[in-house]
Amino acid sequence: HKVVKVFGHERDSVEKFRQINQGLYEVGWKAQFMSGIIFPAINFVNNIGYVLVVLVGGLLVAQRAIFIGDVQAFIQYMRQFTHPIIQVANIAN
Repeated sequence: HKVVKVFGHERDSVEKFRQINQGLYEVGWKAQFMSGIIFPAINFVNNIGYVLVVLVGGLLVAQRAIFIGDVQAFIQYMRQFTHPIIQVANIAN
């Protein structure tokens, strides 16, 4: 700090720091915004899938086309498929 003052570059150093700090703030804000959107969006899509499986499966069970165990198995398969996607999204956060 003293060396910068002695050579008269304090204003330049402060301005350079301000620019770098502003860039860091903007990048950090964008990263935080994206991490705040990714996980809820994936959860929403995942939950819509569960609702569809339960509705269609419930109708098929009511028509005796499949058994309730088939619906449960399909839900489990869906969970096995979506779990790695959720893990990747968590890594991105």
